[in-house]
Amino acid sequence: MIYIVLVVLGLCLGSFVNALVWRLHEQDLLASKAKAVKKQSKGKNTQLTSQDLSIVKGRSICTHCYHKLAWYDLLPVLSWASLKGKCRYCHKPIGWQYPLVELLTASVFVLSYVFWPNGLDVSSLQLALFGFWLVFVTGFM
Repeated sequence: MIYIVLVVLGLCLGSFVNALVWRLHEQDLLASKAKAVKKQSKGKNTQLTSQDLSIVKGRSICTHCYHKLAWYDLLPVLSWASLKGKCRYCHKPIGWQYPLVELLTASVFVLSYVFWPNGLDVSSLQLALFGFWLVFVTGFM
């Protein structure tokens, strides 16, 4: 049972890492474009807003057509496989790195449990340390 929980948690956090990295990159591009546009055209807007790219408030969107994705488009690995690696809306390819990061994160979570020193007992200290380890690993993904 613990393996299933770790795989699902790893897939979800891997998906979160993908979204976070893409949004941070796009926020950086948006900021640099805004500076250039401000100099040239005095206030014209780009397609994406900072609200769209917000980590807290933003919804997941296609990286090509910027269509807001439905919940069934966000199932880690399963959605990518069922759509054959393409966006449901614009049919452009979705990079292979998305399911790869999700699967890699899930694998690292399971391997962390398997190779945890002295096994993982139910003491709150051991569980807290393991939880911190998983957060640390997610940060490195």
